[in-house]
Amino acid sequence: MNSCINEDEALMLLNDIIITDEELSKHELTDIEKRKLTTDIMGKVKSKSSKRKKWTIAAAIAFTVIASIPLTQNDVFAKMLSKLAVIPGIGEIIMSDKGLALKNSITDNNVTLNSMYIDDSKIVVTITLKSKENYYDSSYSIKDDKGNIYKLKVNDSSSNDSDNITTYKAEYTGKVKKASKYTLSVMNQKASFTLKNSDFAEVTEARNLYTATNGKTTLNITSVKREGDILKIAYYVTDSLNHYSIAPSFNLVTFKDEEENKKRGFELRENGIQLPYFEIFDEYGNKEFGHNSSSHLSYENESLFNLKKLKGSKLKLTLPSVTYRIGNNFEAEDFKIELDVPKEGKNILNRIEEFNGFKYKIVSIERLSDKKVELQYNFLNESSSKLQVIDMGLQGNVYSSSGDYYEGNYRNIMTSKNPIGDKLELNSITIGYASVGPFELELDLDKIK
Repeated sequence: MNSCINEDEALMLLNDIIITDEELSKHELTDIEKRKLTTDIMGKVKSKSSKRKKWTIAAAIAFTVIASIPLTQNDVFAKMLSKLAVIPGIGEIIMSDKGLALKNSITDNNVTLNSMYIDDSKIVVTITLKSKENYYDSSYSIKDDKGNIYKLKVNDSSSNDSDNITTYKAEYTGKVKKASKYTLSVMNQKASFTLKNSDFAEVTEARNLYTATNGKTTLNITSVKREGDILKIAYYVTDSLNHYSIAPSFNLVTFKDEEENKKRGFELRENGIQLPYFEIFDEYGNKEFGHNSSSHLSYENESLFNLKKLKGSKLKLTLPSVTYRIGNNFEAEDFKIELDVPKEGKNILNRIEEFNGFKYKIVSIERLSDKKVELQYNFLNESSSKLQVIDMGLQGNVYSSSGDYYEGNYRNIMTSKNPIGDKLELNSITIGYASVGPFELELDLDKIK
């Protein structure tokens, strides 16, 4: 990165959501800026319907991972970090100027404008509509009272198939001129929202009310509010790991979904380091889990809790872990392992390897046919480490791959279009791991407004 980069230039980089693997590798960012730059990429890799499912080898192989980026430009990024805001319904925002956020949601023609953020370099909106049609590539634009038009691009969406509700997040990045009125048009005038400055509230920089850390990862609570029987907690995560967080949301479902699941007899899955979610406990042993709001988006950085399920004023918020995923950089060719393939049968290898400090064992390789081999491997954890591998995937230079988890080993069947010779090159690795807590915070309802 150019050492003479200024704050405004860096902020423009942070909010450029359309960025490629190659482009990102040229910048040296902190973990927050890195996540912001890759929002578009991550949104296309995963959707809410799949982000909580158990990992499979095929999914891990398909997951695109960008290489780690060194931390520099501390003076510039320290200023940017001070401009971090956490906006419910939108998530983390790096403000380049005084930002404004929509006070209340608005509905027109069955389309709901859930949230909106605007400053001098970006506009972000989340929109929910009920329809079976896909409006991901539809037209979203904002026109101000001075005639300036800003075209927004959808970079994430999330659907609830049971009621045909879809939420879209759309953004514009670039120069935004000051105005006193904005008109948001959705899907060629299917819905239109006219907004005045009085419809917005000034966004304040995130101030941490509570923090909990394990030395690697820190859970930051920026707001705790009580609205009737609902407790709302806004949060974000920082770390020194420089990797992607798999699930920036630590909620399970909405309150509506919870009621539907009860009617269907669905049981709440167990909370743990592999698939963590927020829980609040009272001093009498009652507990409540974190809920999403009705917007359905997976990164809204807000958890909702039903206080009717809890007693007393002394509460404990807990999160078992924060999960991450890393992988090799193909362009850098930083991962390559060559294995001998038997002419027939299986070779027991028990070969210990390491990637980014995580150890794993290649147990065996077996020839199934002239174009197909089976690889078995597993990961190795140190019980005292705060970083625990929870899944991994290995892939070779073959045409296709599929596999499962079998008797403690990952079993990956690799198929090639051409006959496989006496060598197999592994050139891809993905590792999912947990930064283990628990991250715990004491809350007192008597002190919460």
